Amino acid sequence: MSNIVFRAMRCSMKTNDCASCHDGFCTALRNTDFGSKNCPFYRSRKEQTEANNKIMEQLKERKRFDLIKKYHTSNM
Repeated sequence: MSNIVFRAMRCSMKTNDCASCHDGFCTALRNTDFGSKNCPFYRSRKEQTEANNKIMEQLKERKRFDLIKKYHTSNM
């Protein structure tokens, strides 16, 4: 078993509304240095909530209750 240590990276977006930004640190990426460009993974919390709702509806339509149970137990 390896002893890999992940260093928390500061969020590159200064708006603090990124869905992956928690307490100023990115929970999605290991490297947040994009030079002068904006983060390509940025999604506001509102956009993320809308995407999650859309995915939930698709899972229900496809009767994928196994995935809903595994990943979204609070939304059943």
